[in-house]
Amino acid sequence: MVNRDHFSSVIHHGSFADLTVCVADFCKVSKFQRISLVAISMLRELVSQMLKCPECGFENPPPRQENILKADDPMIRYWFPMLFSFVDIILNGEDLEVRRV
Repeated sequence: MVNRDHFSSVIHHGSFADLTVCVADFCKVSKFQRISLVAISMLRELVSQMLKCPECGFENPPPRQENILKADDPMIRYWFPMLFSFVDIILNGEDLEVRRV
């Protein structure tokens, strides 16, 4: 529900990395594979949501300036948590099916 209804609020408050870590933890639940598979599909959908969301700044990137911090770069701010979540699932996930997906 948070992902579906309040995604722009998550972006606005700077909690995208926390969202990806939370979903990645659900992906690594070894007891219930069904929950893990739903979470992995949710994590994959986050990529398209992130690219479509105007608050992320991928559609109209600001011009490069020298005084912009590297942490404010959309590539680091949004892509790094996504890729880190996928790597975390592959390296630390116990369920072979979830790691394959």
